[in-house]
Amino acid sequence: MMRKRRPFHFTSFSLPGGVSYAASPIRKPYTRKGKKALFTQDDPDLVSQEFESSLDEYEAYPAEAKQRFLPVLANRINTRRALRELVLPEIAALASTLERIEKRLDAIESSIANDEAS
Repeated sequence: MMRKRRPFHFTSFSLPGGVSYAASPIRKPYTRKGKKALFTQDDPDLVSQEFESSLDEYEAYPAEAKQRFLPVLANRINTRRALRELVLPEIAALASTLERIEKRLDAIESSIANDEAS
């Protein structure tokens, strides 16, 4: 029996446009009783904490640090965001078109069935 995989939560470092250039996995954020929540848990990308920095600050990092600063996880976050913005609206539009086609087909089938019954 396979165990269910737990989702990873991330801390992300991003540029002002929202592009993540580094991400690090963290433990699942939680809130203590009577305390204000430290993280928002409603992000669909499971980014619990996001630090925004300017392009000048990003360019100030040494090249070695940029390469080793977990860019793979950042690419995952960027890909999910791009898919959500570009692909999901198109899929929703296709789904609504299919619903309209189904209604038309049902109407045609019912009219044909009524004609045959007469």
